Amino acid sequence: MKTLTREEAAELLHIHKDTVAQLAASGSLPGAKAGRRWVFIEMDLIEWLRGRYAANSMGGKECLFSKETGSGGLIFDTADAELDALLERPISKPRKSTTTRSKPSCGARSVSVNVLPLHGRKR
Repeated sequence: MKTLTREEAAELLHIHKDTVAQLAASGSLPGAKAGRRWVFIEMDLIEWLRGRYAANSMGGKECLFSKETGSGGLIFDTADAELDALLERPISKPRKSTTTRSKPSCGARSVSVNVLPLHGRKR
């Protein structure tokens, strides 16, 4: 088992050393920080790179959600209809008109106002 520095990992993967550090810090690239330096295992990087082949064959998109069992990823058993029902907007009937009563402010009598919808007129 051979360990690599950040610079050696960048050379192996043909990417910039800062990109290696960013990917490792985000958890996308397998590596560990030993003190102030990143350490990578050569075989882990080669396996990570081979895993990218499958992502590239799918048009550059990784499959994050899968119903298949395997290592990693998320598994969802909820039916599509259940999810659609949860996301569906409740539909209510539009109001024809509303009557509001304002409270008297200075001892005046209460006033009844008929409010019409913006798009219609009183029938």
